[in-house]
Amino acid sequence: MILVTGASSAIGKETVRLLTEVGIPVRCMSRNLDSPQAVAPSGSAAWVKGDFASPESLRAALRSVDTCLLLCAPGERQVELETNFIEEARHAGVKHLVKVSALGAAHDALFAAGRSHAEIEDRVERAGIAFTHVRPHFFMQNFLRFAEMIRSDAKFVAAMGDARISLVDAQDVGAVCAALLRDGVHRERQIAVTGPQALSFGEIATLMSELLGRRINYVNAPEKSIRENMTRLGRPAWVVDNVLGLQATYRTGHWEHTTPSVETMVGRKANTFSVFFQRHIAQFQ
Repeated sequence: MILVTGASSAIGKETVRLLTEVGIPVRCMSRNLDSPQAVAPSGSAAWVKGDFASPESLRAALRSVDTCLLLCAPGERQVELETNFIEEARHAGVKHLVKVSALGAAHDALFAAGRSHAEIEDRVERAGIAFTHVRPHFFMQNFLRFAEMIRSDAKFVAAMGDARISLVDAQDVGAVCAALLRDGVHRERQIAVTGPQALSFGEIATLMSELLGRRINYVNAPEKSIRENMTRLGRPAWVVDNVLGLQATYRTGHWEHTTPSVETMVGRKANTFSVFFQRHIAQFQ
């Protein structure tokens, strides 16, 4: 049995869809089974209640599971919550754990989530379970957060300068996870997952302009301005620090490299930003 946590996320949904499409039984974990997101996809998927903060519920969710996807939303308690799952997976006799981490995960990372993922990766490796760390780059889906601003003001704002990054479609990350869970290969290693091309935010604005038929501008703002704006909007301090740390990481200019992981493991080319944007274009119009 395969257990997928984070099953209502973009990565989780695609992972579940691809597994059930070929008839593989999947158990999807959710804190709230009454949530609109907790609707079983077609095929052999079933939902089970489980909360990273409740070891007892994790114990029940992991019953008879031999392979699992560990995917938890970022936050201040991420290390604690994912460690709860790792410990219960170890006790349950899980044979292979696929951990969704982040490209750039390191104990000295500039962004908080990168430091958290590095600590969690260490704990997975110490648990004695066969593992694969999937390390995706910056998600194309992060641009959906700019949709309202783009619709109303024809712009989006960040502190990225002109740095290029090989951002990735979360659906492609889900496809890589599905391949790992299905085949049980590539154990004891890290897999970096990127998109097929490196783009600057200015180049992304140009692509958006072409696809929307109106000019969209990227505004490169100072960190102080972004911090003040996010704080004014009520964003938690951890989120603000993580976003700014991530953008500072990318401004170093060392994040343009691409990897063949999607093509190698899924058997098709990774989605371009244009493909992603056209799939979601209604949200920006």
